[in-house]
Amino acid sequence: MKAFYERLIRMYNDIEGIYSIDDDSSPEEILPRLFILYNNFNADETYVEQVEESIISGHLFDAIAESEQDEDLYEIVHAFKNPEDLTVENLESLLSDLDNQLVESINKSVAHKGVLEKFKELNIQAESNIKVSILINLDILAHDKSNYKQITNAFKSKLINTNYYVLFQDDIEEIVDDVENPKLSVPRGILTLADNNQILTHGEEKSAIVSISAKSLKEAYLSYSTKGLFASNLRYYVKSAKIDKEIKNSIISEPSNFWYFNNGIIVTCSNYEIKGNTLVLENFSIVNGGQTTNLIGNTDFDDDFSLLCKIILPQTNDSETNDDFLAKVAEASNTQKPIKARDLIANMPEQRKLKIQYKRIDVFLHVKRGEKIDKNIYPEKWQNASNDEVGQMIYSFIYQKPGSAKNSKSGMLMNKDKYRLIYENQYSDTLLLSFQYIKVAFNDWKAYTKKHSEDMIKIAMASNSIFMFYGIIGMLAKLFINKKARNFYFTMPTFTSLNQIPEFYDWMVLNDVGYTEVFLDPTLFSSKHLSFEFFDFIYETFLKSTYEKFKKDNPNFGPGHFTKSDNFYYDRVIRYLIINAKTNWNINDNYEGFLSNYFVQVDEKLLKVSSPEDSQVKIGLREELIEYRNRKHKELYIKAYMVFKNTQLDRIVLNKPINSEQLKHDGGLTFDQISKFGDDIIGIVKKYLIQ
Repeated sequence: MKAFYERLIRMYNDIEGIYSIDDDSSPEEILPRLFILYNNFNADETYVEQVEESIISGHLFDAIAESEQDEDLYEIVHAFKNPEDLTVENLESLLSDLDNQLVESINKSVAHKGVLEKFKELNIQAESNIKVSILINLDILAHDKSNYKQITNAFKSKLINTNYYVLFQDDIEEIVDDVENPKLSVPRGILTLADNNQILTHGEEKSAIVSISAKSLKEAYLSYSTKGLFASNLRYYVKSAKIDKEIKNSIISEPSNFWYFNNGIIVTCSNYEIKGNTLVLENFSIVNGGQTTNLIGNTDFDDDFSLLCKIILPQTNDSETNDDFLAKVAEASNTQKPIKARDLIANMPEQRKLKIQYKRIDVFLHVKRGEKIDKNIYPEKWQNASNDEVGQMIYSFIYQKPGSAKNSKSGMLMNKDKYRLIYENQYSDTLLLSFQYIKVAFNDWKAYTKKHSEDMIKIAMASNSIFMFYGIIGMLAKLFINKKARNFYFTMPTFTSLNQIPEFYDWMVLNDVGYTEVFLDPTLFSSKHLSFEFFDFIYETFLKSTYEKFKKDNPNFGPGHFTKSDNFYYDRVIRYLIINAKTNWNINDNYEGFLSNYFVQVDEKLLKVSSPEDSQVKIGLREELIEYRNRKHKELYIKAYMVFKNTQLDRIVLNKPINSEQLKHDGGLTFDQISKFGDDIIGIVKKYLIQ
């Protein structure tokens, strides 16, 4: 752990204004920060400020934060003091103390100001989903560790949706190591068949259903739980008291009936071999059954028992087709507990294409919970991104919805039209790379501002308005790059509410800055001089006075209310920005001259989209293709899938093939499909391309 502590301290020292821990700090001070940074934020150094904001000093709770893995889940962390004194009695007493403090905090009967403020800020209620993690920096025997975990898992909170977990030194090291050196699958593992005469195979690839030994699954869990065993699963295991109790009861009291009561597990692998009663799996991972596997792995039982295991092999040699198929297996089979918004989009083709694009610009893109960055390959701050965060950036910068991006991330992901607007459109590599550098620069500016500025409004804006900054930067880019847009905004009546101008929204959501080069150089934001000057310009010119006026009109509202409303953004910030920019564009303060330090001078002829009239950016390609398929199905009296299958439809919408060769390779269509329907499909696709 010492090496991890030293690395975290260096990370803190590299960020100006953050001096919460140093070489003299105790493990109990460092451990909660290390855990939250790696467990919640995948070691993304741009979130150190958020980590620090979660810390509660001088209290039984060492950290309180919203979960980045599960929406509507709050995480509380306690670092066990004097781990060498750990006993069953001490752990049981701590669990009781933590639970009592939690109840008192929710009832506002605890005196600690920091806890009350954090609970109020996060709106933590008695019915909230709460996860309490007890961190113990101690290396102990596997049997003792299992015993302590059973005690913790069995503890019943006074709050209905609160669960407790205990993690020891090796658990924490594995969490960190899983970020530093992620495992995509278990290279080779062995399970024991419960009955080698009962094997059912299916399909040409010989996928199989077998019964396996629970003790062999427990051994696999203890060996590989954070080393790729759950890499293909949609989400981490989340405790559910009622379901967990039923499963554990079956394990301990009715092991002979477990096979009947439980759905078992589903694994994927590149190949498998059965030798007698031994099942050898290559490159395998559990797709479904994480809950069952976790409970078997953390429960002591004497009598071995059987459970079902479905083994799924690749169906084809095409990796993209296999990924599509396994994504649907994972989604369809994970029905035991609610799946979150980010889970549902994780395996969609747009997400895989976006991940490939980010790999091309040397950035690791997280597209599903539990996916870990390899910090050896991606060591820089700007090389760490997540698909939902990228969606928020795009929605703020291009489509001018910073309030919605901040306030309703799950709504943004789950609303079909919003999702497709954001993820089915095209964006230049340099724009997406610039977002990464802006993110890092903004966090540095925020830390600097909090340390050096005495302007409380500036500190509040720096802490609460990153997506509003993205929106303003995007608006300035539209004014600078797109002359038609600038003429529209500068001639638009600003004395009336922008909501009253129908054309206003058409121009605001125009993807004029997504397809072309916007910034002179993404790396220019790595210059603190240039980036800080830009952020200061935005604050001083457009945000300070508008927030002061907002606060005067709404004395009970704070910066959080101001920055999470698109209406406030339009009628206060954007209205003021347009009036100000119109007056000072190339005279007085010469905004155009200042912005030329950041934005590219674009030849209007090269601007692919310059007005709503010439924009062909539509989100109806899928619907038109489905309508065409249904029409051919009725005209020719054939099955609809004979025109193209749903998996082929996904690939056509994603890759937009425009010739027969692309229909074959990118769309996955057969020769017969191409010869009969190819020209029609290509004609439809071309209507939705920016030429």
